[in-house]
Amino acid sequence: MLSGLGAIGLERPGAFWLLLAALPVVVLYFLRMRYRRKAVGSTYIWRALALPNSGGASLRLRSALLLALQLAAVAAAALAAAGPTLNSRRRLEPGMAFVVDVSASMATRDCPGARPGAWRSRVEAAAAAACAEIDALGDDVPLAAFACADGARPLFPAPSLDKGAVKAALRALRPGHGAFAEGAAAEGISAWLSGAGGAWRGRAFTDGGLDLGGERLAAAFGAAAGSASGAFGTVLVAGAGAGSGVAGLRLVSGPGGPAAAEFSLWNGHAGPRRLKLRISRVLGAQDGSGGAVLAVASPLAAPGWSRARVDLGAETEGGIEEGAYAIELERQGDEPEGAPGERAYLSVSARPALSVLLVGRDDPFIEAALAYGGIAYSRAASFPGGKDGDSSGAGELDSPDIAIFDGAKPPGGLRCNLLAFGAPPSDAPIYASGRASGPISSSPDQHPLSRFVSWEGSRAESALAYTLRAQAIVVASVAGKASVVAWERDGCRNLAIGIDLARSDLGLKSAFPVLLQNYLRWCAPSADEQSAYTLTVGEVARRLEPPSFRISSATVEARSSGPAVTLAPREPGIFEWSSSKGYGYLAVNAPAGEIDVAPRALRPLGPKPGAGAPVSALAAEEQESSLPFGAWAAALLAALLAVEWLAWSGRSRRRRQGDGRSA
Repeated sequence: MLSGLGAIGLERPGAFWLLLAALPVVVLYFLRMRYRRKAVGSTYIWRALALPNSGGASLRLRSALLLALQLAAVAAAALAAAGPTLNSRRRLEPGMAFVVDVSASMATRDCPGARPGAWRSRVEAAAAAACAEIDALGDDVPLAAFACADGARPLFPAPSLDKGAVKAALRALRPGHGAFAEGAAAEGISAWLSGAGGAWRGRAFTDGGLDLGGERLAAAFGAAAGSASGAFGTVLVAGAGAGSGVAGLRLVSGPGGPAAAEFSLWNGHAGPRRLKLRISRVLGAQDGSGGAVLAVASPLAAPGWSRARVDLGAETEGGIEEGAYAIELERQGDEPEGAPGERAYLSVSARPALSVLLVGRDDPFIEAALAYGGIAYSRAASFPGGKDGDSSGAGELDSPDIAIFDGAKPPGGLRCNLLAFGAPPSDAPIYASGRASGPISSSPDQHPLSRFVSWEGSRAESALAYTLRAQAIVVASVAGKASVVAWERDGCRNLAIGIDLARSDLGLKSAFPVLLQNYLRWCAPSADEQSAYTLTVGEVARRLEPPSFRISSATVEARSSGPAVTLAPREPGIFEWSSSKGYGYLAVNAPAGEIDVAPRALRPLGPKPGAGAPVSALAAEEQESSLPFGAWAAALLAALLAVEWLAWSGRSRRRRQGDGRSA
């Protein structure tokens, strides 16, 4: 970063006409100093007094000082009005950002190492290639580095000129367990570059796992470089990528016999390959080892993805037991180490029935809509813990998963999902403000509750009209007035329906059961006993669990909010969980897309993959900057006026004192 010499500039040069004000200042000074003649009888006595007296010389000196101060004040005022600036020009080298793919496939050790016969992971090879490019850069090029998978993690909070620190941070990178989400990574990088300012170029080091082909990353760097061509390029870092893997384990009950395991196989070799594997029932080990082996098989896998099935042992004749299961491939000698997909996990946990409490009157339409498996509902004339509308003690109860109020006002402070037919609770972000009648129509707002719901032909004779006083979503309206409104608060999902089923034909239309099923799935996403607790790294799942839910590993983020818990796993494995409802296992798998470690060439985005334009040849930019110092001239003007006032007041005071003495 080179700076040019500064030069003085003026925003308003015409303001220097104010210097003409110095002319009247000089004229007034000489008029004030003009001698006044008086007739006296003799000059003998006056000469005797004036010769030893220095007051006259002092007076002339003080008057000259006042004149100088006044002229300086005029000059300062003209300078301040002209708006002086100190202009400089500097040569800015564009910053260079290194984006390293740290997704699961980058753990594959198929890149040649420093010694013959040694292998290193793709992340290590990417770091070495990035460090070589850093060595080719000048010392005045700002540097940035990002580790990207499901997002972008900057290795430094601000641009750095320390090459050694940047290279050390790159060499310390380790691969993660998730997939590359280019959209999220590009958003994070774009936000960082906006905060850093200036022009930036980028280079991505990847094995080709950019799910959007690199276009979003190129757009982020193109904006930072002023849409300059070649602002972003890719370097393909990968070896042969001929590996194998397994994914998608499921158990299927056999008709009167042992169960079977179904799964997907990946064969990255050119021809068919016989893969050795074993299937076990895990006894709580995080890596899936230490359990009872149920089957050992060697299926023949065609190139690419294929589906396989293996019958399990006699231990499964009684049915599929709850617990955790694992399938493990035996890596063959010609396959690289570290590739994801050697193991796949499965959790079988009986999902407890969805508990629904019906409060208020009996309604056959609601009961018919709840007549599905997996739902256990009970009835109550009023909500336990108080009268309708009284929230005292409501928050301290073991609430059901969903409370449905029909003809009864819900109390405030509920800590469960709520479906209210009629008046909402007092602490809701909506309130009933009138009534409406007419056809029911959908709202333009997109919401999961509107999925597959057709209100055509539905009509309400008398429905409550809601007024929104906070954040809420209108799902449907009656005669243009909001009558079906949804909102979320404290992890609870709430729906208010102001349409009386007894005074409308909604209960006879297909829209009502579809709406109710949408609401149940909104509160409790659909999952069977084998998918409820079988997740993928990077996936976020919502499950209805009490606040007592605990999990055995810190690599699985579990956030309790209201009646639900949000699970966000960051690493494959098997983890135990427990709550007041029971206990079980959480199985987490690597993304299936990361199992295929074959390098995927990207189409050119600026520099060609693997080659790249010389980074040192990137064009520098010249930036002009100006520093205004008109405020300094204004401050000087104020100081001069203050000094002039002090000098003038001192002169007047001495004159008055002299007059007193002469009197």
